[in-house]
Amino acid sequence: MENFTVDYKWQNDALCATFDIKWFYPAHGKKYPPEVAEACKACPVKKHCLDHALRYEEYGYWAGTTPLQRIAMRKEKGIKLESIFSESEKIVKEEIAKHAKVIQKQKKKTGRRLKSLTTDYANASISNIAYKE
Repeated sequence: MENFTVDYKWQNDALCATFDIKWFYPAHGKKYPPEVAEACKACPVKKHCLDHALRYEEYGYWAGTTPLQRIAMRKEKGIKLESIFSESEKIVKEEIAKHAKVIQKQKKKTGRRLKSLTTDYANASISNIAYKE
């Protein structure tokens, strides 16, 4: 199984790593603090941050970009915003289906009655996953 995890290790080297997260998500109509923009200009992980933001982040200030700027960049580059949770869900379903096939082969080969995973079971299991931050 592909281990789908988003690698956030690069954030340890970000110049903004110690900033209050509220600075990156100001209330509607409020501006981002100038410290955030200044840190982004000289940040050694700006490329990682931008790659991540273009792929996954709809809101907030990332790599010196606002949400509206990233929308324009995605459109220009043909990048589709992805949900981290949707991608993980897809991978889990594929893995369950793979195991179900193996079980079916074993049943045919041995003639034994084995517990089986079905697509319905996989879908029900996935829909019961609670995502918590």
